Amino acid sequence: MRHCTFMLVFALVLPVGTAVAAQQSGLGGYKATVTPDNRLKYTLEGADFTFTRITAANSTETEITIAGSNEAPVVIRFGGQSEISVERGGQVVTLRRDDANEKLESIAALLNGRAVSAFRRVVGSYERELMNDTATLSAKTFPFAYSLLLTAAFVSQLAGDPNAVERTRDVIRRRISAKLRAAAWRTDCVTEYEQDLMANDTRNTQCVESADNLDSFWDRAGARLLCAAEFLAGALSAETQFVSCSGLSPLKIQ
Repeated sequence: MRHCTFMLVFALVLPVGTAVAAQQSGLGGYKATVTPDNRLKYTLEGADFTFTRITAANSTETEITIAGSNEAPVVIRFGGQSEISVERGGQVVTLRRDDANEKLESIAALLNGRAVSAFRRVVGSYERELMNDTATLSAKTFPFAYSLLLTAAFVSQLAGDPNAVERTRDVIRRRISAKLRAAAWRTDCVTEYEQDLMANDTRNTQCVESADNLDSFWDRAGARLLCAAEFLAGALSAETQFVSCSGLSPLKIQ
């Protein structure tokens, strides 16, 4: 049986003049493929890293791999259960609710490397570019950019930045809220995606509030990290629906 691969190349902003903008931001070449087993695979390559994110099209199970030369790759898995698994060089740390603080420290240690730092730096630069460019942020940001920004923020939170996802979702929430208020009558794939993302954001707010009521600092940090994983999984589910709505994915790969 012959297998085929369906490929899209995203500039991360809407079509007009976007190739130059993507190159200037350092994010040109962000690619998506549909794998033979009907999963969505996203890749981004930089000078010092290769980022891969694979998400099951019919669930929220996700695997993130960040690799670099001369160092073991980091593999992050989440979305299948209420846990996060981080693997590097044969060492695996799995975080569940109520786990002790050494789990958080061990996970952060696994993400200590040049490739992860380079990935965070490149996507962080792109996020700052959007924040400083009102026109781009208000009119041209493409839905695929949101998931990449949130993924990088999630990686940063795993690496020890406890509020990384909250900061990024706050930027996205403000942008989407203003846009939906200005065009409440519209119904299209992008608007439906943004509505789903806002609903997911509301669920995340409830999760974070519950986490913040825990007594121990480490319990709160662990619970907030699991909230971040659930939030990202929900955002990736909304992205998958956007891909389907836009007709970007084949019904089935033979």
